[in-house]
Amino acid sequence: MMARDGFKRRSEAGAPISLHEFLVPLLQGWDSVVLDSDIEIGGTDQLFNFQVARSLQESEGQKPESCILTPIIRGTDGRKMSKSFNNTIWLDEKPEEMFGQVMSIPDSVTDEWVELLTSLTNLPGHPMVKKKLLAWDIVRQLHGEVAACQAQKLFEARVQRKEAPREMPVVDSDFLLKIVAVIRNESNNRARKLICQGGVSVNDEKILDPLFFPESGSQIKIGKRKFVIVK
Repeated sequence: MMARDGFKRRSEAGAPISLHEFLVPLLQGWDSVVLDSDIEIGGTDQLFNFQVARSLQESEGQKPESCILTPIIRGTDGRKMSKSFNNTIWLDEKPEEMFGQVMSIPDSVTDEWVELLTSLTNLPGHPMVKKKLLAWDIVRQLHGEVAACQAQKLFEARVQRKEAPREMPVVDSDFLLKIVAVIRNESNNRARKLICQGGVSVNDEKILDPLFFPESGSQIKIGKRKFVIVK
């Protein structure tokens, strides 16, 4: 119904509706027919697609599936969590990275995450303290209590007190773009965007040129939590 209402509002407003917006519900619904599925689980944004699936099953003489709808988790930028938006937190992230990523979410999202992802109660009122407890608990669930405590200490040292780690990975000399892409394990385009937005420093100086070539012995800070030394 939500998608149907959305189509109606956009049609009345003269906004275009893409063909794939009609095809996706049909194809997804036909999957349920082929599988003769009894139950389907998805986010609340899938309500219309699920209704299409049930209708198609009934038209094919099948018993319509039961549907379980769950709330949508918002990502680190406040939008729907999606790989396309690059606002996800992967379950296999390192504890210190996961802790920092949770700390980066907007304050407006904190209470939602607490309710959906933890069993925490009686949380402190201060936004920073509350978010630290949220980050600690999420890391604890996936990596254990010891890792969660260590991740919090690293966050407080590197992000809050701006301390560089005593030991840093050593990287080969190369253009800053290549170093950032390798360390973050991502595309050159994403690495270039981070550099141009001021997210990379060399010897405590922000560098906006992706083709900057740091000299041997330079300390590079990538984002808020990654540090490397150039060989």
